[in-house]
Amino acid sequence: MKAAQKDRILRNLGERVHLLYQDMDRHRNALSFLLEGQPGSGNAACSRELKLKAAIRDAIGVLDQSRKAFKSKQLETLRIELTQVLAEAE
Repeated sequence: MKAAQKDRILRNLGERVHLLYQDMDRHRNALSFLLEGQPGSGNAACSRELKLKAAIRDAIGVLDQSRKAFKSKQLETLRIELTQVLAEAE
């Protein structure tokens, strides 16, 4: 296996692990909120932020799945930028 291919696989794996950790954090936060038993006390801005983060994760997932079908540098750049924005937001 070529070094460039190994690097690409490792980078992809790293991104996926990072996304898994983000998903775990999102689920942990949702569970904490539910277990506190305080419906309605959630901040609307927090809820909006969680929805935006979920939408970005979904977009990253679609871009990741479609990259095999569409060899586009623009889509790859967009996926990487969204991943970085999501990481910075968390």
